[in-house]
Amino acid sequence: MPGPDIGLRLRVEVALLSTDDGGRKSPIRDGYRPISVVGTGDDELLIGLAQLRLARELAPGDSGVGTLEFSRSVAELAKAKLPPGADFALAEGRKVVGRAQVLKVV
Repeated sequence: MPGPDIGLRLRVEVALLSTDDGGRKSPIRDGYRPISVVGTGDDELLIGLAQLRLARELAPGDSGVGTLEFSRSVAELAKAKLPPGADFALAEGRKVVGRAQVLKVV
């Protein structure tokens, strides 16, 4: 059951860009707080208030599976825009550092 501030949990596969491809210079760890970028151009939507739970750190260029937890305040929006199978970008501010795909709602 989600905690008091968590409204949605998504199991996601994450693929970080390498540093040479414009990604981060350092690994991400459990508790990383990306912005989810859904859509492109005029249809682009940024969803924050989330944290990525990881069993191990991911270095630039690495991939792995984790759980993306969204705050209750954005849970309905995230659920509507990120159904299983959805592919979206992970960003820090406006800088895209990786991609993710929703595997399932947990």
